[in-house]
Amino acid sequence: MAKSYGAIFLLTLIVLFMLQTMVMASSGSNVKWSQVSFIIESTSNYLLNYILYLLLSRNLTKSD
Repeated sequence: MAKSYGAIFLLTLIVLFMLQTMVMASSGSNVKWSQVSFIIESTSNYLLNYILYLLLSRNLTKSD
């Protein structure tokens, strides 16, 4: 149960970081849209890998 709370907390932090970066880019700061799209793409790839890891580790460690 603690692992799922940790994953939810991590996902929330990453989503907030992505939103903050998008707001900074749209407000005309030094962040370029190419950097924003790269951050979003790499973050989504990381999230997919992390979710797959959680699902696989949960299925592999079941001792039914």
